[in-house]
Amino acid sequence: MGGMRESLSEQDEPVKYAPIKIVAASASTVYTIVTGVAGRAIRVLAVAMVCGPTARAVSFQSGTSGATREITGTMALAPNDGPVMPYNRAGWMQCSSSQALVLLADGTSAIGGIVTYQEAIP
Repeated sequence: MGGMRESLSEQDEPVKYAPIKIVAASASTVYTIVTGVAGRAIRVLAVAMVCGPTARAVSFQSGTSGATREITGTMALAPNDGPVMPYNRAGWMQCSSSQALVLLADGTSAIGGIVTYQEAIP
């Protein structure tokens, strides 16, 4: 069978969950969703999030609030709506080794949701 091959150690990494809890803000802000783990890469397996009553634009990034690298393009969140990325064993995105998963969000509405992830061997 073709496609991506995973080592047994990657397949056996425990699946973890992190909430997305962003309160209303007044400016673009970087929010840490999952803290980086030394020698590991945060691999996002699933995401669900919903925006509050006004639109926002968000992007997932790898790094810290002081220095980040975009790992998704900007996603426009409509009021009271948001994306659902169903479980993807290979992962939707992955942070650089030892880096946190952060969300850059503009606008003022709250954002809530959940991220399913693994601490993968890079």
